[in-house]
Order: sequence, then C-alpha cells, then structure tokens
Amino acid sequence: MRTAEERLELMHSRAHALKRQREATWMKGLGGATGALALCLVTLLYVMGKGGHDITGSGYAGTSLLSEDAGGYVLVAVAAFAVGVAITAILIRYRREKGK
Repeated sequence: MRTAEERLELMHSRAHALKRQREATWMKGLGGATGALALCLVTLLYVMGKGGHDITGSGYAGTSLLSEDAGGYVLVAVAAFAVGVAITAILIRYRREKGK
C-alpha cells in the first residue's frame, strides 16, 4: 500500500507530464501555423513580385520591397523575424523552468 506522500508525488508527476504533453502539442501547432504563414508569404512575393499585377511599380514605400532587387532584404527580414520569435520562445520556456 502506498503512503499518502507517495500518491501525492505520483499525482504531481502525472500532472507535470500532462502539462508537458499539452505544451508540446501547442508548440507543434504553432510551428505548423508559422510554416504555413511563411509559405504564404513566399508565394505572395513570388506571385505579386512578377510585375504582372503592377504592385512593384505603384510607388508605395511598402511595396518597394517587392522589386527584383530587394529579394535579399525581404529574405533577411523574414529570417531575422523567425530567429527572434524562436529566441523569445526559448527564453520564455527557460524562465518558466528556472522558476520551478
């Protein structure tokens, strides 16, 4: 027969495991959503950047990044944003673990 302390410890460990599993599921879902959004962005840049829709010649400041010469800047900006999000997520997780 288990003591009350042992049962309580088992209950806490199971709750912790379930919480970890839920967090892993959320992270996978958010990663998939991020990947889908990145794919949509790349597709949008490819379709709209051809000039057939006259989006690159409109003269607006935001659309000037869709010109043929600015592809590297857009890629660097998207990569920097993705790295920033990843570092933020890692630091938040680290703070939570450190607090426990």
